[in-house]
Amino acid sequence: MSARSNRRGSLIANSVPHQTGGGMDSSRVWIRLAWLALFLLAAPAGPARAASGQSTFRLTPKHRPGEISRVEVVVQVGGDMRFVTDGKSKDLPMSVLANLKYDEQLLAIDGAGRANRSVRHYEDAHAVIKVDKGGEKPGLDAQHRVIVAEKTAQSAAVLYSPAGPLRREELDLVDVPGNTLLLDHLLPSEEIAPGKSWKVTDETLAALLGLDAVSWSDVDCMLAGVADNVADVSAGGSVSGAVCGVSTDVELKVKLKFDLKSNRINFFALLIKEKRSVGHVGPGLDTVAKVVITIEPKQHSAGLTAA
Repeated sequence: MSARSNRRGSLIANSVPHQTGGGMDSSRVWIRLAWLALFLLAAPAGPARAASGQSTFRLTPKHRPGEISRVEVVVQVGGDMRFVTDGKSKDLPMSVLANLKYDEQLLAIDGAGRANRSVRHYEDAHAVIKVDKGGEKPGLDAQHRVIVAEKTAQSAAVLYSPAGPLRREELDLVDVPGNTLLLDHLLPSEEIAPGKSWKVTDETLAALLGLDAVSWSDVDCMLAGVADNVADVSAGGSVSGAVCGVSTDVELKVKLKFDLKSNRINFFALLIKEKRSVGHVGPGLDTVAKVVITIEPKQHSAGLTAA
């Protein structure tokens, strides 16, 4: 959960325990549950289903400037942080639970109908981070609840506050994997039949996962089936990349739902298993993370006025 550039150590890696607290049994329970979820996501979806009389489907997003969505995000992480001191390696158990709720209004659309600029108003943004016996509870300051998100051709989505610079822990808190501006980039550019797959680009994977670069990947998406005007898309594979010059290996599984009536993604789930080497600016990681995002259309937002 982090932003692009050399601050890519993530909310986890940049948390320095300074409070006393309980043990980390909860992180062990979470990582077992996450592995179960990873297994379930990896399981075959069964026979591909299609609407009667239709063999192919176009999963093309159709957004318009000004549209508003209600977005809710839950992030859970469990595993170990690895430090090297005086040539000796030491692992510390850690866990994270973060909750984000915000209204998002689209400001600009690219030529493919995908959102590339938006403004958000965060109703809630908080996390509980535990590292060994210490912990932190970062939150978003009241004056920073309005956040602009912008996707350019050269970068992942950049987040900033019009009210002034965000603190490091604030930016780490709101910049999670699976940024809503990036989800449409997982969709196919051509009509697709149930059971057929397409390649996810390295650029999309780097932006989605918060990597500086991807050196290799075998991640494919597949249209698992269509029922009741909802297309179920799954993705999975492995990614090798780098963060701040440090190598990292990721296994991921994705599930998303695309509403064929509104031509929008309304659900996204991401499971990540990451092994990151120890670097000069951050610890190594051996973690499993789950991100679940729900998106619902909304007519008005009290937090996003014209002013």
